[in-house]
Amino acid sequence: MSKSGSQSPTKRRRTFSSQSTRTRSTIRARGIEVYYNADRPFADRNRELAESIRAGLVAALEDHGYGVQPSTIREDTSITDAAGRNTPYFVLGPERPMPRAEMNDRGGDWDALGYGKQSVIQTRETDILGVLIELFYISNEEDAALLKDDSARYYLAQGIALGIQRVLNSH
Repeated sequence: MSKSGSQSPTKRRRTFSSQSTRTRSTIRARGIEVYYNADRPFADRNRELAESIRAGLVAALEDHGYGVQPSTIREDTSITDAAGRNTPYFVLGPERPMPRAEMNDRGGDWDALGYGKQSVIQTRETDILGVLIELFYISNEEDAALLKDDSARYYLAQGIALGIQRVLNSH
């Protein structure tokens, strides 16, 4: 990252968020989860960003008549897969080498991501505010219906934007 990337997030006003959906073997799992890493730079601000985005998502959906299960923020840096292996989140984890086999085990498509024939990539730790947003469980019928609804997806985007704006404007 360039020298300018190491500036305070309040001077640069930069954030990142990664959005994805989840699945569980139980169809009862529902809701929104926002993850942050307390070991990354600006830990308090990362938590603030996670809470602000969570609140923005819930408010945007509820204000427009969409029922939302209780949502949470979580301090976490890794995920346990079905085989019980604990691996770092790709976007919140530390800088480290990731072998092709790990990407395959995690369900990633090495070739589709453009990594070619190399056997290892180097993940990079970010030094800006950032969170991982899990938008519902596709294994739950009600959550999956929300994800298929164009209006609900619009309000999800609005909620994320509102949460980010609140944090950036508060400092």
